Amino acid sequence: LHVAYLVWGVLRLVGAASVVVIRPLNRRQCRIYTLRSCPNQSVACSQVRPTKHHQCDFGDLLGYDGVLMRSRVLLVEDEHYVRRGLRRVLERAYQLEVLEAGSNSEAFEILGRWRPDLIISDLRRPDGTGFDFVEQLRASASTESIPVLILSGSLGENDAARLDVEGCFSKPISAERLLRKAARLLHLHGDPDAALITLGYESASLDYKETIALNTRSGRASLAKDVIAMSNSGGGTIVVGVAERQAGMFEQRGLTEAEAELFEPTRLNDGIRAFVGAGLSVVVRHIEVHERQFVILHVPPARGTLALAAKDCTEVALFQGRIYARTDDARSAEVHDSAVLSKLFEGALRRITRE
Repeated sequence: LHVAYLVWGVLRLVGAASVVVIRPLNRRQCRIYTLRSCPNQSVACSQVRPTKHHQCDFGDLLGYDGVLMRSRVLLVEDEHYVRRGLRRVLERAYQLEVLEAGSNSEAFEILGRWRPDLIISDLRRPDGTGFDFVEQLRASASTESIPVLILSGSLGENDAARLDVEGCFSKPISAERLLRKAARLLHLHGDPDAALITLGYESASLDYKETIALNTRSGRASLAKDVIAMSNSGGGTIVVGVAERQAGMFEQRGLTEAEAELFEPTRLNDGIRAFVGAGLSVVVRHIEVHERQFVILHVPPARGTLALAAKDCTEVALFQGRIYARTDDARSAEVHDSAVLSKLFEGALRRITRE
């Protein structure tokens, strides 16, 4: 910082009004100072002082390429659409630097020239498994310490220690849980819920709503249908206050104070209980982003058994006793396929046995 004062003194002589100093604290974080000269006094280094400072992550600073380092993530997944979705989530949420690999050999080729701070890998690939990949990582001194997250249709978080990885996530992947885990491993201090608001990417576990008419029966039933479907599909998050103006184009509109008041937790859960039954409730969080109000609804995964609709509402195609789930195109729909139904039951049973 003393060197910064000297530089500031020189800059001030040529007319600079202030200067921002970025001081690294460690490999991933920095402290930012805004330096200004004392008002109404002649310039001297002893009169220059930091007027404010704050600490932040390098990943939060855009526009400093080549000066500040963004956290790096390597995605290893043979399905292109999954890689594309995960990359979009990570880049938009935390401005991470992300590279992709579709095979073990491609991943190790990248690792030979580029060291990531985190690796996210699936288990099944044409040229080898995720088990082989992790084993090779841990056997090399250059890669043994890199944290790894595993994505799998058959494993859960309790399998992480057995595989010598930092976490396991079952498919379909919850964007919220993945972001929270990645943020902890990369020492990022942003709010994952705030990141979801600006993500602009719907999935089976993430849904955007401009608003929900909770003061109407059909509005409560529509939300109940989404909650049932999301719970059966492994849980997820509904963000209220984000409008889809065009297909795939989202606007963070926010909620008015009157709209936000409708989402009082007890009132909301009481309102949907007639349709979802007594065993399912959501966690409600109010959050402000860019001076706009949003509501985050966290839906828990079904455990042991699937959630069924408890009452009819024909206006939203919700029918008592039927099973609903999330589709690949981020809709809530009734399940008719026996293979999908079997997979949902297996997931619910697997989650209860791991508790």
